[in-house]
Amino acid sequence: MTNRRTNLIESPTGRVRQYMRDNGMGWLLTGHPRVGIACSGGADSMTLLHTAIDLGWEPVALHCNFGLRGEESERDEAFVSDACAKAGVELHKIRFDVDGRMKETGESVEMACRALRYEWFQEIAGTMRLEAVATGHHGDDNVETFLLNTIRGCGTGGAKGIPPRRGIFIRPLLCLTRQQILLFLEMKGLEHVTDSTNHSNDFSRNKILRGMLPLQYERGVYRPVRAGVCKLFLLNQASQQAVVAGDVRGSGVYTAARSGEAFLEGGQYDVAYLVAAEIVGVVGGVGDMLQPF
Repeated sequence: MTNRRTNLIESPTGRVRQYMRDNGMGWLLTGHPRVGIACSGGADSMTLLHTAIDLGWEPVALHCNFGLRGEESERDEAFVSDACAKAGVELHKIRFDVDGRMKETGESVEMACRALRYEWFQEIAGTMRLEAVATGHHGDDNVETFLLNTIRGCGTGGAKGIPPRRGIFIRPLLCLTRQQILLFLEMKGLEHVTDSTNHSNDFSRNKILRGMLPLQYERGVYRPVRAGVCKLFLLNQASQQAVVAGDVRGSGVYTAARSGEAFLEGGQYDVAYLVAAEIVGVVGGVGDMLQPF
């Protein structure tokens, strides 16, 4: 266990660096780029913040206070302010009128918060001349997104995870699991705050996180499911690019994806997974996701 923990402390930054190289973010690995860090104070964002420092970035922490949890929201803001001061990291904070946004647009709480957050990130990236804005999405988030899309009836086109990069937004922690993140913080002696709404089943994502994912852990199928999510996303990206480029190998991957979907629709889940396993040999790039933890 000692060696495993020691390796975990040393490996996250290396894993993230390789993941970025493999997923079109290599330009951020030279020099000292000025990168926005979405920082809620939670475990994911604190890991992201300290990984950014380890990568040699000039991190600019961005904290959103939605004011939805009363004293807890104030606690989170104070925690982030203190953590950034200790780390010598520049911090920008904002408070949002979520109720006003919902009345204006008719959006749900989740959608209103997401829209406000990303709109501000986009705006401040321009005014502060940030090269990118990093969010703390990790491998487990990919599984949740995939399961939500699957439950909603998405086919191969929709059954994909979170993209590692979209516009100015990057997600360098997608190569790490929630367990790895928590163990990393524990061994580094780094604190974080916990959002009490994470323990509620009020939202679909929380029901998956608290119900389906722990069940997968118990049944020993979590790792292949998570690996499958990564394969499906990479497959989707690679096949689209390859078909446009006229790459015969890529077209074969695209055809295999459709075959895999047919097996899934026929209830032949094991066969569908084997198809995905074959695909990864062509697409590649998910080695870290298949390593034991």
